[in-house]
Amino acid sequence: LPSGKRLKCRRGNFKVGEKVLISVLPFSVALSLDGEVNRITALVKEVKRGREITKIWLLFEKREVELHVPSSLTPNFLLQEGRESTFYLSPNHLPVIRR
Repeated sequence: LPSGKRLKCRRGNFKVGEKVLISVLPFSVALSLDGEVNRITALVKEVKRGREITKIWLLFEKREVELHVPSSLTPNFLLQEGRESTFYLSPNHLPVIRR
């Protein structure tokens, strides 16, 4: 990542130093540690809860990121606006793409 933080991703055939993009698939995000190794912390800017999907806008590494998470998986106490929350990303669901 721009900050120097490293994420474990799907295996790919890339050279060290090669510029790549990481795609965060919807089912790769978890709100609690369950065998996931990629821990990121982001500031929750806004939360809009829907019946099926909760939209969350985060400030992560100086960029705004929008997440769509099933409402049943978004506990109120973890996603308070103005609060930092921790998210975990599954390496198996983080494909790497050449830039």
